[in-house]
Amino acid sequence: MIKAFIIYGNDGCHPIFAEFLDVVPHKLQYYMQNEPFQKISDDILQEHDLKVHTEHYHSLRLVVYTSRGMSSGEGKHFLHVIKDMLVHLFNHGVSFLLFLPFCL
Repeated sequence: MIKAFIIYGNDGCHPIFAEFLDVVPHKLQYYMQNEPFQKISDDILQEHDLKVHTEHYHSLRLVVYTSRGMSSGEGKHFLHVIKDMLVHLFNHGVSFLLFLPFCL
C-alpha cells in the first residue's frame, strides 16, 4: 500500500505513469489511468485511506495523495520540499512525474 505519492502537471491533463505503478492498488490504478487525476472519486480515496493535498505554482499544479493518518502539514511538506525540483523539470519540458516517497 502506498503511503504517499505525487502527480503533477497542467490542469486537466492526464498523468503519465512509470512502469512501477503496479504497486498502486489495482482499482485506484485504473481510475488514475482512465480519468483526469482531479476526478478520482471520494469513494476510491476512502477505500484506499487516502486524502488529497493540492497546490498551484503559476500554471503548475501539484497534487499529493497521502494516507489519512498523515496531517495536512505533512502533505504540504512534500510539496514544498520538492517544489524547486518540480518547477525546474517543468521548465525544461518534463510535463509529468510520479513520485513514490513511501511504499509499504
